[in-house]
Amino acid sequence: MSDNPTPKNEKKDSFEQKKFSLEQRKFKVECATLFLLFMYTAVAGWNLQVARDTFNAANRPYVSVNEVDVAPVGKQPTGKPVMSGTKTKETNALVFRAQIKNFGPVPGTNFLARWRIFVAGVQRLGQKKVPDLPSTIFPSQSFYLKGGITGPDYPAIISGEKTLTIEVTVEYDGPSGHYKECNKNQYAPDINAFLNLGPMCTN
Repeated sequence: MSDNPTPKNEKKDSFEQKKFSLEQRKFKVECATLFLLFMYTAVAGWNLQVARDTFNAANRPYVSVNEVDVAPVGKQPTGKPVMSGTKTKETNALVFRAQIKNFGPVPGTNFLARWRIFVAGVQRLGQKKVPDLPSTIFPSQSFYLKGGITGPDYPAIISGEKTLTIEVTVEYDGPSGHYKECNKNQYAPDINAFLNLGPMCTN
């Protein structure tokens, strides 16, 4: 008897090999299809997130401190206070005003603003927050916080012996979320102006 497989067995083995080869190819095609589907879904999701972030960034309020005005104050011979553009022997106080502005294209709702004033690092009580704030700040609208320094602190600040800093915190809502930021400014007596130190608030 011969050990060689019969022609019938050869056909069976060849069929099984072809079937196995087709199943392997089908499995590879399915894996490649799933991978491409995953990549398409990931890219589509990323593009959607980018579009959403771009839309939210372009359609939200941007409320921040625009500038801080400052002016020395003296007295007329009649005793009436008068604001001066420069420091003189007659000036005995310093008044300043922080302008908060909405730079965005949409209103900021639930708007709140507060500030803290520090002289030589020591916070001045009674000036931590300003009441009667509007609940909505509209595009291009400004709101002002006002304060002043007088008494023995005035000559110390004007001479540079003591530092005068203010920290302004704003909170507000936009169409896509809640926002909060704090801005720190320090008075520079040499140029009679406040310098913006950025988001360097104490807390």
